[in-house]
Amino acid sequence: MRIALFTDQGAHYRFPVFRAIAESCPDDVAIDFFIPENDSKGLHVLDEVNSELRCSRIKNISLGHRLFYQSGVVSAILRGRYDVIVLWGGATILSNWFALVAAKIRNVRIVFWGHGFYGNEGAVKLAFRSFFYRFADSNFLYGKHAQRILSERLPDANSEVIYNSLDVDRIRDCAESARQQSMGYKWDLIYVGRLTTIKRLDLLIDAVAILQKQGRSLKVLMVGEGEVQSVLMSRASSMSVSDCFEWVGACYEEQRLSDYFSESRFCVSPGNIGLMAMHALYNNTPIITHGDLTNQMPEAEAVQHGENGFLFQREVASSLSAAINEAMNSDYETLRANCFPSVREHYSPEFQSGVFWSGISKIS
Repeated sequence: MRIALFTDQGAHYRFPVFRAIAESCPDDVAIDFFIPENDSKGLHVLDEVNSELRCSRIKNISLGHRLFYQSGVVSAILRGRYDVIVLWGGATILSNWFALVAAKIRNVRIVFWGHGFYGNEGAVKLAFRSFFYRFADSNFLYGKHAQRILSERLPDANSEVIYNSLDVDRIRDCAESARQQSMGYKWDLIYVGRLTTIKRLDLLIDAVAILQKQGRSLKVLMVGEGEVQSVLMSRASSMSVSDCFEWVGACYEEQRLSDYFSESRFCVSPGNIGLMAMHALYNNTPIITHGDLTNQMPEAEAVQHGENGFLFQREVASSLSAAINEAMNSDYETLRANCFPSVREHYSPEFQSGVFWSGISKIS
């Protein structure tokens, strides 16, 4: 059997799971990875392809807001004699639609790997996505929330929850090194990520101001950069909480990030959290984020209120401040001890690889 896997971007964090899939590939199966040399906005993606992967490069061509075409996909399917193709499951990837036609012509089985439904789609988008997912022989989904909606919309659809992960071993090594060097907690909260509107960091500033009025002064580390930084800093100043925030810019060095996490009590994400949840929990840092899964990234499912973090009502600063207050009054060492064990089983490249091959076996 021959399999072709097409990904939407060559993000570094995906290579551990790709390597795990390649390493556990059955002897009678060959899998080819097709990885873009650039992302959908034209940015160059650093080459991390190595001898462990049978890899070819494709190119993303931006066609406007969130819409792009991947050159080389359709031709690879038509000439590749593949039995199964795995497509990154976005209906806005225009080449996916042509790939579906090519696959049907060649009688090739189709797997979508992606987010699936969020639950906040309007009627038109819901119908559009439902039509798209009907073509798949199976769906690999990042979370149970998306699987439940898919089962409701398409009762006959096959699906597997494949979750998501980072380079667990590397991050755990860095976390252990940071733990040994840690001199205690310097910050109460840490945020890591882009400083963008969708992250609703204005709510964090409002919540810190609320707590300060209640007599609780916090120290917050902001790791990242983005277009709203100056607006956020002005907001903090106008609310007299500038001294609560430390802005250190973007950081992509794993050991330094682990150092930051080890010196912070809680990771906070007022908007959607995504893979920052894994980063924090691998580093034994409990999480505070909102609990509305229809407006969250699937990794938020890993956050269990009172066990490895705290959830608040989306877009409500007073609810965020209450969650922070509850967190600060909690049994912190128990929370911290629960972090990595809560994600060790499902959120790893090895688990994802197992789901991948199990799902493939069911349609082959």
